[in-house]
Amino acid sequence: MLSTSKECISPPPLLLPCCRSDRFERTVQQLPAQVVLGDWVYVAVSVRAADTELKIIVQRCFASPEADPESRPRLMLIENK
Repeated sequence: MLSTSKECISPPPLLLPCCRSDRFERTVQQLPAQVVLGDWVYVAVSVRAADTELKIIVQRCFASPEADPESRPRLMLIENK
């Protein structure tokens, strides 16, 4: 879920490509992607906006077998950051 301030008319495009390495050069083209347990997952987070002062803050990120954000089980990747 993308949260914005009240002043924002509409949220800017948020890009979240999965990448094959920590160099973020090759994105995963076929989704859903399968990941072997124990492998690293690299996700590049960026936003396209004219405002150069815009920042992305990821407070929570998790993986789950379903697209529903309320589904269980889920594995927290980032929490309270």
